[in-house]
Parts: sequence; structure tokens; C-alpha cells
Amino acid sequence: MEISTKRILFFDGVCKLCHGVVDWFIPLFNPNEIYFAPLQGETARQILSKHDLGLDSVVYYRNGQIHKKSKAIIWLILDSQSSLRYAVMVVKYIPPSILDKLYDFIARIRYYVFGKTEQCRIPHQNERVYFLD
Repeated sequence: MEISTKRILFFDGVCKLCHGVVDWFIPLFNPNEIYFAPLQGETARQILSKHDLGLDSVVYYRNGQIHKKSKAIIWLILDSQSSLRYAVMVVKYIPPSILDKLYDFIARIRYYVFGKTEQCRIPHQNERVYFLD
């Protein structure tokens, strides 16, 4: 499969909140429907290097397009098998500037509230099919 046809969620590999998000989404996708990679990893360097995204935004690479912050979360939920898809169909009509302000607030406090690890998340044996790095 070509990289431009993959769906990849890039996340802050040392953020415990981000680890929880990844853990929550893994069972909502079948293998080969989505991949996960830390923003600190090689795949992120290859795909996202020309974009100055930093580590404060989750990035959803979907069909060759880059979505970040609230838009990334909205697309991720819509693509998943989550029952939240129906709620997101309404939320997606809220202006991104409003949703991104909430996203930015959570991003600023995530280490303080949820913590940070010393190294990037290491997938369990049964999860490795989902991870690129």
C-alpha cells in the first residue's frame, strides 16, 4: 500500500493522554485501516517534515491530506467504528476556531494533568500491526 493511501494518526509519543487516545482507538479499527506513529518518529519526519506542526497537535494523515487539532479528532472519529460518529456529525459544524481553542487548552495542560513518560509508547505484541514506528 502506498503511503498516500494510508490513514495514520501521529501523536505525541511521550504524552500519557495521547497514549490513552491511541489505546481507545485501536479496537475501533480493523488492522490495515489505520496506523499509529509518534510525532517523534521516523514516519513523522518523512511525511510531516515540511510542515511545522510541533508536538502540541495530534495529526491525522488521511488519504494524502493532513488534518490537525480538532479537525484531526473529528475525522478520526468519523472514520472509526465508534458510536461517537453520530455526535461528531453535529460537532463538525461548530467553527474550527472554537473547537481548536478547546483543543489548545487541553494540549497546554495535558502533561500537568495526565503526565508524561520518559520514552515513546511501545506497542504490545498484539498491537504492532497498527504501528509504523
